[in-house]
Amino acid sequence: MMLTKILKSRYFWLFFIFVIFLLARIWGLDLPYHQDENTWSDYAGSGVKGLSGIPHPPLSGLIFISAFQILGSAHLRYLPFVVGIINFWLIFLLVRYRFSRSAALWSALFFSVGFYGVLASLMVDTDGQILPLFFLLSAISFYKWRDSETTRRKIIWGSLLVISILLGFLTKASFIITAGAIVFELLYSKSRSVSRQQLVKTALIAVVALASLVLLMLGILYFLPILNISKTLARWKHFLVFSDRNYLQISIQFLKALLYASPLFLVPLLFVNRKNFEKLRLFIIFLVLGLIFYLVLFDFSSGALDRYLQFIVVPLSIIGGVVAADIFSSDPIRVGRKVFVLSGLAAMGIFLTQFLPHFVPSLYPKTEWFSRVLNLKWNFLFPFTGGSGPMGFYVSWLFMAFIWLMTAVLAVLALKKINLRKHLWVAILILGFLYNGVFIEEYLFGKINGNPAVLLKNAMEFIKNDGNIGKVITYNNIGRGALKQMGKFERRLYVAPKFESSYTDILRSFKGHYLVIDIPRIHLSSPYTKYFSSCVVIYEENSKKISAKIYDCKNASEI
Repeated sequence: MMLTKILKSRYFWLFFIFVIFLLARIWGLDLPYHQDENTWSDYAGSGVKGLSGIPHPPLSGLIFISAFQILGSAHLRYLPFVVGIINFWLIFLLVRYRFSRSAALWSALFFSVGFYGVLASLMVDTDGQILPLFFLLSAISFYKWRDSETTRRKIIWGSLLVISILLGFLTKASFIITAGAIVFELLYSKSRSVSRQQLVKTALIAVVALASLVLLMLGILYFLPILNISKTLARWKHFLVFSDRNYLQISIQFLKALLYASPLFLVPLLFVNRKNFEKLRLFIIFLVLGLIFYLVLFDFSSGALDRYLQFIVVPLSIIGGVVAADIFSSDPIRVGRKVFVLSGLAAMGIFLTQFLPHFVPSLYPKTEWFSRVLNLKWNFLFPFTGGSGPMGFYVSWLFMAFIWLMTAVLAVLALKKINLRKHLWVAILILGFLYNGVFIEEYLFGKINGNPAVLLKNAMEFIKNDGNIGKVITYNNIGRGALKQMGKFERRLYVAPKFESSYTDILRSFKGHYLVIDIPRIHLSSPYTKYFSSCVVIYEENSKKISAKIYDCKNASEI
């Protein structure tokens, strides 16, 4: 009786989902910084002087400088984590206001269990949680302003909307996606009744807002002359540049973002009905404009595109929650135990495929990945790394492929078999939770395929205690922050073919120590492997499919 009462409590499920949100993230708060995350830490640690190096509007730098002062250099992950908590509650409030409490709970659940959201909540950057914060504040203010019936409330919510948008622009120029989505939504909703006078009025408001932003930036530059606005403007040199784009790299990064998002977050887009489309239109417009911005208008082939595409997490969580609530509230058919048992057994079978023998391909040549996919040799591990993290983890391509294929089949059946839709969606949810759960587990703990964070920690301890180790070159820039703190960081080593000529000279001239945590793997026939084979291994440790080695190359052969 007591259990039934608790389960029916108004607050139990919200509290339960929030606990899931926390448990999926707190274990990653002490993960080592990787690549650009170290750069953010360096900027923030320099105080106001660090603003001169940040290629974004000033608010992003001021936020991290403040976080550095409050949290310290080792705990900057708490910033996106805390902002993510705020976003969790804003999503719940926004969806409850626009739809229902049930839809709000589902949206909060999607936001909590999605790996892409977990990664965004732990990444030391602005794209994962800080920009979504201003998007959510703008969306809430916009809907409240539009729905207000009194002039006083219009002014209050309109002012909050303007402030949210200005803060977003002062954080990153890409916030133009949010502003554009709100303008398109407003114009579309008024398309049948808008007059020329209203269009002129809207245009004037946009001009005034733009002028206010420019004046605000000029004012900030006056008080903070150290800001290097040229770095921000330099980003626009990539605008509408098509000739020199690395389309293969863009495709791989986009594929990685989709794999991060999981089929659980993409399938709901197929089930948005006409009634919900009207209310979800802002979020759909936001998704479309964002993809056009990052994939078409700008050339981000040399950047961490998977990091920028984290903007999709919030709208997809909201859309998924609304669709799930609609499916499980409108269908009166109860789901029997057999559906859960069969779905659970199928999920367990797919989960166990990860423990079949798997091949670990090297980073280059990437054609090897495509060859194995096309030839249905799916028992290989796919590496997930990024410019701002994660440092690296592996997931079985076979496991991912089975879940994507099965989810696609279930989605098609659910579209055709309306009477079975609820049953099929139970299976979709179970597979989706499994998929995201495995990604989260491998990212945080690496129990299946290896944990590079543990390897790095132990390797850093060895380097720290070995007085014979001076400067260290580290593969893939892994451990740069810790090495710099010891005063032992020489430089990074990338193995992309385009860098081979420059690194050949470096390997010839530097006869010191190298740290190689092989995530992703270096090809056996590469010049780097041949070079390291002539060095002495003074430290080695393995974690499943990942190894850590420290090479002493003072007597290495010429490359």
